[in-house]
Amino acid sequence: MVWLKISIESIFLAIKELLSNKFRAFLSLLGISIAILCLISVFSAVDSLEKNLRKSVDSLGNNIIYINKWPWLMQEDYPWWKFINRPEVSREDFYAINGKVKNAEAMALWRWVQMGTLQYHDEEAENISIFGITQDYNLVRDMDFVSGRYFSEFDFNSLQNGVLIGYDLADLFFGDPQKAIGKKVKYQGISLVVLGVMKKEGQDVLGINANFGLDNTIYVTDRFAANNLNPPFESGPSILVKAKEGVDLDELEAELVGRMRIARKLNPKQDDNFSLNKISLLTGVFDQVFSFIYVAGFVIGIFSLIVGAFGVANIMFVSVRERTNIIGVKKALGARKIYILLEFIIEAIILCLIGGLFGLLLVFSLFSLVNTFMGDSDLSFQISSYNLFLGLFISVSVGLLAGIVPAVMAANMKPVDAIRS
Repeated sequence: MVWLKISIESIFLAIKELLSNKFRAFLSLLGISIAILCLISVFSAVDSLEKNLRKSVDSLGNNIIYINKWPWLMQEDYPWWKFINRPEVSREDFYAINGKVKNAEAMALWRWVQMGTLQYHDEEAENISIFGITQDYNLVRDMDFVSGRYFSEFDFNSLQNGVLIGYDLADLFFGDPQKAIGKKVKYQGISLVVLGVMKKEGQDVLGINANFGLDNTIYVTDRFAANNLNPPFESGPSILVKAKEGVDLDELEAELVGRMRIARKLNPKQDDNFSLNKISLLTGVFDQVFSFIYVAGFVIGIFSLIVGAFGVANIMFVSVRERTNIIGVKKALGARKIYILLEFIIEAIILCLIGGLFGLLLVFSLFSLVNTFMGDSDLSFQISSYNLFLGLFISVSVGLLAGIVPAVMAANMKPVDAIRS
């Protein structure tokens, strides 16, 4: 009961201090509010950005290894001429290793053929990417359909002109995706029959889905693309290899290196003439960037916290001075040091909590304003429960540090001297 009484009394004294000296308290707590605003807004913004970026990158598949001619990330001293002289990944490479990698759940050849105009009667959609894929592509990357179906084995083994189209294209041309099935569209003058409409995927922050997603792209079989499309350009094909459940990507990578070296008949003294890429290469770059931003935000917030801590300490020193005779009476009546100590420490913590809550309110207001301004953007800023509790914890810690010296000074006062003052 004594502890509860001291806590309640300290809360009322903190509120009284704020109400009796509004301007002084406001200036003193402003540092705490600004510090919490800087720290939590930076941490929350980085968390939100990182979450959206990782979601964007994960659309490429975080359990998939891409076999390409070029590495996704170059070293500063990389021998670029060696990469230029490498052969492109080919169908021969794909068929040489397909079915022979024990740690692979599925494997597919994927190539970005070109960008062109897709037509249906008088409607046109420009800069539409068309991809050629092999049979197990839907096992490597999830492809859900709102209507129609995926390519059949017959489609892959023949030169049928079937096509899979994205949801946005079906909506543009037909209004209802169900009406798209069996209709004929033209791509660069080539007639294609719609077999399936892919489920809407939505856009991402990095814009990866704009050209490589499912909403505004079309897919044909690799055999049809090779025999009927004569593109002005073609990116090098990629072999996509999805790891089995529970298999580490490093283990799969090691096996793929061996299989590719055998397929290309490389002797032990020859370097690899292919690259194995995975999403962790990109997320590693994100980790470095976000770590730097975290440190920068922390440094900015620390200076504000120091200013705020001195402000709260100043309030507490003044409060001790104004209540010196009351402290003397309490001690003369038998109040122990620990009670006096706790009274002022709790008061300091309450003051900092008020400043911290005001800072968190500013963060909520700032993020609401930014989200409103960004409208329908896929990027939104939110405060996680972790960052919310972090802000409160920092406020309590600053209150403890700011109040400890004035509290010790009050607790060590001699009753007679305190009463006389």
